[in-house]
Amino acid sequence: MYTTEQKLLIAFSHLGGFTGFVVVAPLVIYLLSKDQAVKNNAKEAAAFQALVTIGGIAVGIISFIGRLLTPVLIGVPISIVGGLIGTVLAIAGIVLPIMATVKVLKGEEFSYPITGAFVRGIQ
Repeated sequence: MYTTEQKLLIAFSHLGGFTGFVVVAPLVIYLLSKDQAVKNNAKEAAAFQALVTIGGIAVGIISFIGRLLTPVLIGVPISIVGGLIGTVLAIAGIVLPIMATVKVLKGEEFSYPITGAFVRGIQ
C-alpha cells in the first residue's frame, strides 16, 4: 500500500508525458526521491515514455521513406505499416499511463507490458 505522497509522485511520473515533460518528469522524480517504490515506478515510466518517443521518431522516419517511395508503389505498404505502428504506439502512449495512474491511486502495483519486466531487472 502506498502513502498519499508516494501515490502523487508515482502518478505524476506516469502522467509526465501529458504535461509536456515526456521523459524529464519521471527522471526528475527518480533522481530526487529517496523512496524505493517511487524510484522503481519513475524508472519504469521513464523507460516506457522513452520507448514511445523513440518509436514515434522511428515511425516518422519509416513514413517519410514510404512517402518518398510512393511513386514507385513500394512506398504504399511501407506507409501503411508505419501508420499502423504509429496508431498502436499512440494508443499505448495514452492508455497505459492512464491505467498506471488509476492503479497506483488505488494502491495497486502496475507494470508496463513491454518495458516493465526489463526495467524491473535493472538495478
